[in-house]
Amino acid sequence: MIIDTTFADLSLQSDIINRGFMVPLFIEAEEGALSSGSVDNNHAGFTGTGFVNLTHETGSYLELDIMVPESGTWDLFFRYANGSDANRPCEIRVNGSIANSQFDFPVTGEWTDWDYSDRLELYLNSGLNIIRITGITSSSAPNLDHLKFINDTGTGI
Repeated sequence: MIIDTTFADLSLQSDIINRGFMVPLFIEAEEGALSSGSVDNNHAGFTGTGFVNLTHETGSYLELDIMVPESGTWDLFFRYANGSDANRPCEIRVNGSIANSQFDFPVTGEWTDWDYSDRLELYLNSGLNIIRITGITSSSAPNLDHLKFINDTGTGI
């Protein structure tokens, strides 16, 4: 698991959290394991070293190991691009259980138009959790840049 800290000044986080502000942290999608696909960098605007482009087939997936400091409800937002002419729904699993069987990734316009998904509320266990994003259509998933987590107490991972 890699956490990209370029989005927040970590020296300020404990002070910000103590004042009740939410401090999200980001996990780059390209740090996960791919069943089929590639890490690409040909569409500008991504963060990190690239983005995940899953193979256009049903069942291709990205799997990420997520370590969280406490059990509880966490909000997950995906940063993605979908330059196709159709939404790209995906199945989201946490620790092998389906959290959402058809999480929708609407069209963003162009492949360089990065946006955040709707919030997906997840229950995560303290310690290691495995999150799998699986394309459920022949077009598979959108291009995935990073994942943003915030828990119900306002603490990022």
